[in-house]
Amino acid sequence: MRREALARGWPVLEFRRPVPLKKRLPGFSVPPRPALVAAAAIGAAAATAGLVWYTSRRRGTV
Repeated sequence: MRREALARGWPVLEFRRPVPLKKRLPGFSVPPRPALVAAAAIGAAAATAGLVWYTSRRRGTV
């Protein structure tokens, strides 16, 4: 990013003590692992159901 900023004539900021984003945004947090696993499982199930439905519609065997 630094190289591109310099090439475009943009200012480049340097921080002596960077602060993690999590500490700067009070509402920002990573969901707990079980919630991520559940969301992935629901997404996979929905994708599979959609694929099965799409395939059956294309064959004409509704």
